[in-house]
Amino acid sequence: MRKLLIIGLIASVALNAVLLYRVLNLGVAATYGEDESTFRTKQITAAESLLLGFSKSSSREDLLELAKAHNLEVVEKGDGHIYVGNISFAFSGNRVSAVSFYE
Repeated sequence: MRKLLIIGLIASVALNAVLLYRVLNLGVAATYGEDESTFRTKQITAAESLLLGFSKSSSREDLLELAKAHNLEVVEKGDGHIYVGNISFAFSGNRVSAVSFYE
């Protein structure tokens, strides 16, 4: 009888540990999902404000002026890319060659 109680106690503790893990894991997943949603919303907002007045024939200066007009953060890197908000613009010469989103 005593062995049965010990086995039941161990099983109960293990089950509670599993349930606690699932609750904590769900909370972490919800937090990451909310952060990702906020991040994507910022990307969409930046893209909408930039791409309405921007085309592939626009120059580097056009992009910088447009970003400044919309108060977006601009980071210029020496690799031919300009990062505006969370959007990367690659340039070939003085024209846009690629646009991509990054995390």
